[in-house]
Amino acid sequence: LTKVYPKHKKGCTSQAPNYRPISLIPTISKVIEKLVLARLLEHLTSNQLLTQHQHGFIAGKSTTTALISLVEFLIDQQEEGNTSTAILLDYSKAFDCLDHE
Repeated sequence: LTKVYPKHKKGCTSQAPNYRPISLIPTISKVIEKLVLARLLEHLTSNQLLTQHQHGFIAGKSTTTALISLVEFLIDQQEEGNTSTAILLDYSKAFDCLDHE
């Protein structure tokens, strides 16, 4: 069973929006999650179901490698005389915008 506790972020401690939920997950749940992830990734990889552009949850890939791939693609497009447009979204504070009630 997961237990959820409020964690103070900033500001006045008497206001609910200044807290975020922290979930304490039992160790057995974490172990099962890792086993399921390993099996799922093995299946996806062996059946070639993941695109080479997948960077999340892949060993050796990260947001940095995703950014490098994007920049390389944009440079290639520019060298070929093509016009490229990128729409970049910042979700870094998206969790703080959710209503946690």
